[in-house]
Amino acid sequence: MYPINLDLNGQSCLVLGGGAVAERKVCRLLAEGAAVTVIAPSLTRPLQELAESHHLTWQPRTYQAGDESTFFLIICATDNEAVSHAVAAAAKAQGKLLNVCDVPDLCNFTLPSIVMMLVTSIYSVVDGLFVSNQVGDQALAAVNIVYPLVMIVGAFGFMLGAGGSAEVAKARGLGEDQLAKEYFTNLIITVVVGGAILAGACLLFQKPLLGVLGANEALMRDCIAYGTIMLAGAPIFLLQTSCQSFLVVAERPKMGLGLAI
Repeated sequence: MYPINLDLNGQSCLVLGGGAVAERKVCRLLAEGAAVTVIAPSLTRPLQELAESHHLTWQPRTYQAGDESTFFLIICATDNEAVSHAVAAAAKAQGKLLNVCDVPDLCNFTLPSIVMMLVTSIYSVVDGLFVSNQVGDQALAAVNIVYPLVMIVGAFGFMLGAGGSAEVAKARGLGEDQLAKEYFTNLIITVVVGGAILAGACLLFQKPLLGVLGANEALMRDCIAYGTIMLAGAPIFLLQTSCQSFLVVAERPKMGLGLAI
C-alpha cells in the first residue's frame, strides 16, 4: 500500500456500527475535523452523547444499499459479515476510501496501529519507574542521560522500517512479490548489521558521548552500566521496531502488537 496522510477537515465520513470499535474510529475522525455520520441501530453511551451534542449525525437503523454514495470516506465497524462485504463492493465500485475493521482484504486503505506505538513508547516510562523506586534518584538521572543515545540508535531501525515498508508495499501492489521479498530480506540484513555496527561504535565511544550528553563523574558509572546493557541489545530492539512496519504491510498488525508487548 502507498502511505499517505489525509486532510479530513470538513470531509464527510461515514461510520457503520455503534460499538466500542466504532467509537474509537469516530473520535479519531472528529479530532481531525471530519463531518461524521454514524449508521447503527444503537450506540455506546459516549457516541450517544456526541450525537445529542450535535458533534455527529446519527441515523438509528441498519445499513441500506446506497448509504455510502455521498461520503468521502467510509469505515465499516460492524460484526455483520454480509454488511461488510456489501459495503466493500459498493464503495470500491464508486472509488470511495474504505476501511473494514479487522478485514484487510476488503480495505483499500488501512490505519496504523496506535497501540503498538504506545507500547513501544512506554519502554522508557517503565525503565524510569523501576529504576527510581528500586535503585534511586541518581540512577534515574543516568537513565535520562543515556536514553537519547539509545534513541539515536533506535531511530536507525525506525527509519529503515518506515521507508523500507513503503517500498515493500509498493512492490506488492505492483504484483512483484519476489522483488518485495528481496527488499524485505536486504532491509532486515541492513537493520541487524547496521544496528550492530552503530551500537558497537556507541559502546566504543560511550564515555565521551555520555559526557556530551551531560554525564558528570558522579553519574558516569551508572550511565555506562545502563548504556552498555541497552546498546548491547540494540540490534534486537532495532529488529523489533522495524518489523512493526513490515507486519502492518503484511496485514498482520495484531501479530505486531503481540510481539511489541
